[in-house]
Parts: sequence; structure tokens; C-alpha cells
Amino acid sequence: MQTVLEKLKIKKASSHDWSEILDLMKETGRTVFFAGSESYEKFYLVRDPDTNKILCSFAIESEDEIAVLKFFGVRKSLQKNGVGKYVANKTCELMKKNGIKRFYASTWEAPEFWRKTLFKEIKISEIKDKYFLNYLKQLEKSFPYEYSNLLVNFCFSA
Repeated sequence: MQTVLEKLKIKKASSHDWSEILDLMKETGRTVFFAGSESYEKFYLVRDPDTNKILCSFAIESEDEIAVLKFFGVRKSLQKNGVGKYVANKTCELMKKNGIKRFYASTWEAPEFWRKTLFKEIKISEIKDKYFLNYLKQLEKSFPYEYSNLLVNFCFSA
């Protein structure tokens, strides 16, 4: 018998989803980190199977076999209920199926959350992937205090 979490499915976002994704990103404070070029095309979502409301959304950007998870947001009313952890772990499986060898996430807000997922904490000195290092340079430029004092990086290796 499927659990409630097992009924959740990750789907690629469409243009029709963008308004609802933006609402979730605003609710969870993710839009603060938008650069202005974001669109539905890099976003994924998880809908409630009963209400069809978006429960979780995030973006994935990739190059070759490296991917970066961005803007991971779970409805505030569902946080600390296992939804985020379940989706983060399922996202790792999805990336593995899609040929991604290393999948990165960075946070300065919720390192304890990421430590409960399949992602493993990684020091900047251990990162060799130029694609992710370039992303970190963008973070450092845009958010110097957070980058220097709070940033924690995670990696899932397939």
C-alpha cells in the first residue's frame, strides 16, 4: 500500500504552472535569490494528488553530467513533515536516471535539512566541477556575507 508521500510525483513545470510556482517561491522566500532570468523551463514541481495544488517546486540547471538544485521550496504548512526530504531524495533518483553524475545544492538557511537527505556535505576545497564552482562564484558576488559566513554545500554522487 502506497504511503501519502509515495503518491507524490515530480513533474517538469509548464508555462501554465509559472504563476503558482512564483507564489510558492514568494511564500518560501526564494524570490529574494532570483537573478531576473528565471522561467518555468528549469523548474520542476510536485502537486498534491488530491487538491492538485503545488506542494514543492525547485529549479535544476545542468551542464554535461553536473547539475545544481536551486530555489527548493516547500509550502510552509508542510515544512517539517517529511515532504521536502522525500522530494529531495526522489530528485536525486531522477538525476541519476537522467545521467547526472554529481548533483549539488547550496544553502545558508537550512543545512540541517540537507543533512537529512541523500546529499552529503562537501567542502569548497573538495569541489572539482567547474560548472558548480562558477555557480558558487555567482553566489559569492551576489551574496558576499552569506557566502563567506553561512554557506554550506552538498553533493549527491550517482
